[in-house]
Amino acid sequence: MDIFFEIGNQSAPKGHAILYFWGTNEPAELYATYIIILPVELDLIKYMPPFLANQIPAAADQDASAFAIPPVPEKMESYEQIEHIARSRRDDLIFGGTLDASQLNNMIHLVNDIVQTYSKGYRENMSKTIGDINTNNPQLQNEKSSRVNDVLYELMSTQDKLTELTKLIGMLKFAIDGNDNFQINEIQDEITMLARRLPESYHINELVEIIKDPTMHNTGLAELYMERCYKLSTEDYLLVEEIENKIRNIQAQSQ
Repeated sequence: MDIFFEIGNQSAPKGHAILYFWGTNEPAELYATYIIILPVELDLIKYMPPFLANQIPAAADQDASAFAIPPVPEKMESYEQIEHIARSRRDDLIFGGTLDASQLNNMIHLVNDIVQTYSKGYRENMSKTIGDINTNNPQLQNEKSSRVNDVLYELMSTQDKLTELTKLIGMLKFAIDGNDNFQINEIQDEITMLARRLPESYHINELVEIIKDPTMHNTGLAELYMERCYKLSTEDYLLVEEIENKIRNIQAQSQ
């Protein structure tokens, strides 16, 4: 059904609105109720005893997070009063048409239909708005991706983590060669996150600093650091010692 917004935007309902009607009797009287859309979903069935929930099958199909209080519109003094309240509270103001105040069931059904229509518009607009925010906010998308990756890193074996580290190191080198500061920072953040899931003895932060140092690019030092990580993971400490000696020799020559 269509609803008429006198205050507010029909394509962007606020989630709270005054709904009013004119009575059909003479003299015409004004009736109003208040629509509320909760910002969280509410499933009333969860809070009902099983015997009661089974008696109300329609409740499962109803949006319980959208409702009107009072469920039957109450008499109001004037339109000016309603308009003033709506503006001062920054509510939507909706005209629901006319009703026969003596027909209680009809009033309840009419209000409920309008509430469901208003709720549908609100949910659709919120879904679109949130979707636009996610699409137009790369930082938010990156944060979500990082959180997912952090969980994946925690579940990986040490060998899988080192394989991922090798890939990220290659990407970091490529970004540095291309002077892509955005990619450099992003990849560094990923490496830092992954490093938290590896022992400190792997010296991942030192590896990153070596890659960023242009004087170390052709020394083979970064490759030795990566090889050292793999040997530590297999507990081949004799080879680890050999690699560390090579690392110290290169570092001594570069000073």
